[in-house]
Amino acid sequence: MARIGPIDYRSPPFLGARNAFTSYYVSPVILISTTTSAVVANILYYQPIYLPNFTIDRIGIDVTTGAAGNCRLGLYSSSAGMPSRLILDCGTVDTTGIATVEATIAATQLPSDWVWMASVFDATPTCRVGTAASPFLLGSGSMSVPSRGLTVSSTYGTMATTAVAPTQFAAVSPMMFVRKS
Repeated sequence: MARIGPIDYRSPPFLGARNAFTSYYVSPVILISTTTSAVVANILYYQPIYLPNFTIDRIGIDVTTGAAGNCRLGLYSSSAGMPSRLILDCGTVDTTGIATVEATIAATQLPSDWVWMASVFDATPTCRVGTAASPFLLGSGSMSVPSRGLTVSSTYGTMATTAVAPTQFAAVSPMMFVRKS
């Protein structure tokens, strides 16, 4: 898969709306919405986020229709605009019930570059996903279908030390978020 871009690494809008009460952040390719869709088991989803040098202590997803199973979450560094080396395997969250589920992680300082949030499921819950108004940050093969993430077939389990290379853009991708500590 070719490198994504162009991405302006200095552009502050990727930090999202910020004020004294802001602690949760989502990728700029996902706008918080009421749009939902079922995820696919054994697909590794990637979404970029730019929070240079932020320290985070949680990562999660929003399950809107449960399915008995789990979601494994992780963070990858970025190299040439693609997921690269594992920063942290963040563990699992339960996707059985309807809830915003978070994995509490040790306080982790993100690098001063893009980071790729990653998720892989062993079930097919319905999750909150991006809206049609989401930006085309990742590019797209069609002007009518924005890309909200990158995906690759992957067996559910621990996150690989080196990112599994994505093979396609995803029009539907679960909203992942991190919490600033």
